[in-house]
Amino acid sequence: MTAAGYRRQAEGLRERNKRARTERILQAARELLREHDAQTVTLEQIADRAEVAPGTVFNLVGPRERLFAALIDQAHEQLQEKLAKSTGDDPLARTRRIVATLVSIFLADRDVYRQVLKQWPESGTLLRSSPYPPIRQAIADGQAAGLLRPEVDPGRVAAAILAGCVGALHQWSASIISDPAFREGGGRRSPCPRWSSAWVSPVVLGACRGLTGDRAGNHDKASPNAPRTTHGAREARGAACAARTRPASG
Repeated sequence: MTAAGYRRQAEGLRERNKRARTERILQAARELLREHDAQTVTLEQIADRAEVAPGTVFNLVGPRERLFAALIDQAHEQLQEKLAKSTGDDPLARTRRIVATLVSIFLADRDVYRQVLKQWPESGTLLRSSPYPPIRQAIADGQAAGLLRPEVDPGRVAAAILAGCVGALHQWSASIISDPAFREGGGRRSPCPRWSSAWVSPVVLGACRGLTGDRAGNHDKASPNAPRTTHGAREARGAACAARTRPASG
């Protein structure tokens, strides 16, 4: 093996070791958050549980805020892995699946994610990933297939759906809505509209209205109780949501 080959091998080994230590750190953080209140969990405790030095936690992951962000990023990574295994081209079904899958991931480790969100007021500012791209892609694919009006902005529709997701997520973390209500969308105690599978339908169907032909009529019949709002009101609301939730470019 050449000297360059040895260097590449050594660099590959270092990267694998770095990833393995990072995974141990995040797993240690999860275990401690399941056992203790987030306010009492320190980087030193996490380092001790992960069997690394405290400085390693800071160097590989960062301070508490970055650690919390990394845990949320893991949820998005799980979402991407699950979506890669799913099939189906119907944009409404795919959008529902994205939302339902994300909810199931948070509920599967509820003690961790509820604490992270409650103790982290700046949630979202440090995230390296977002469910926005797959939702937008599903809407764009539906538009390309002729299921949405051509003047509809897929980004605004996706931003409106994501805004509902984020709002419900924080209501759930604050115990305003229960686990079943979070899974199914909305709830009597929730001041926000139903947002999960039941809420995605009106949002997407609203963008479908105005099409001609049997497909548009069939979509409207599928949700007879979907809210009828004016085009201008929808666009204004979508613009506001997009401004608040759309990831920055670059």
